[in-house]
Amino acid sequence: RTEQSSLMLCRMHRVAGRLARASLSRSGSTHARCVRLMAMSRSMVGSTRSVVAETQQRTMSSSSSGGGRGSDDINFDEDARDERPLLDRMVEHFEEESKAQERYLAEMEELPVPNGFQLTDQPGHADVVMTRKFELSADSFERVVISFNMNQPNPATNIEDLMQAGEELEAEGAAEEERRLRQQEDLDDDEDGQDGMLGQEIGERPSDVDLSNHRMEFTVQVTKGATGPTIVFNCSVDLMDEWYIDSCSIFPSSKIPDDRSVSGEWIRQHVFETLLDEHINVDTLDFLYDYLEERGVDEELVQFLGAYMGFKMDKEQLRWHLNMVKFLKSA
Repeated sequence: RTEQSSLMLCRMHRVAGRLARASLSRSGSTHARCVRLMAMSRSMVGSTRSVVAETQQRTMSSSSSGGGRGSDDINFDEDARDERPLLDRMVEHFEEESKAQERYLAEMEELPVPNGFQLTDQPGHADVVMTRKFELSADSFERVVISFNMNQPNPATNIEDLMQAGEELEAEGAAEEERRLRQQEDLDDDEDGQDGMLGQEIGERPSDVDLSNHRMEFTVQVTKGATGPTIVFNCSVDLMDEWYIDSCSIFPSSKIPDDRSVSGEWIRQHVFETLLDEHINVDTLDFLYDYLEERGVDEELVQFLGAYMGFKMDKEQLRWHLNMVKFLKSA
């Protein structure tokens, strides 16, 4: 199992590396998808990192003892285990992880919040909230609140899916670059019709991975005034940056959706929720999407949500590692 975990980690690191390189020169949409895939791959890498660290320790011990084994030969003998107390090994491991995470975060920049929203992110908490005031007239306004939770289930648990998704993004980027170079060379004037097939010839292939199933859920709440009538949209965004209004509910005031008590939860569960699926009139959906986009919920903001979720995940993982060190060292 240790050997399999090591191979799994190496493969996931290669995916994350390819996506990191691709995101440097891609469009905003592709960059956001890269960031989201990288966050998923990092979360899966974390589940095997401790095992690999122990494996590397065994390899170093074997090499220093003159066993003649190469760096690619891993010693899985139980005799090579680190005999130090468990707590000492755990503290060393989490301190190393904290330093690595700090170096990674030091290279990242804070993401600018788009469309006039104010972001509230309490360290150590899973909930992230964004708010803005949308002016209707000189004396009336709407309060727009977007919220999402970091603890929602992550459906991207299939390593092969992530590997293939990363390869497809890389191929897509290569195809875009090739098309750009062809255009610079004035090859678009080919009258034989071959240019129309260029996208199919270079880098593009049918996908077996349905990235639309890997969704991040978020909620948009629009309230008339401070506490007036409120409509709540349950939304989601997939790895292809397609976002969806899944359902919506209407409340007489914001007190009901804002009430986090047991009674408030009971009331919300018994309010009719309209599912916005394929049975809903197309014009109805178009109006709802236009309504939200006018209030700042657009493609740019959706890309920000995906990127910020990955950024917050890294920050919270660092905080968790530091708290683990503090806990293990406490008397």
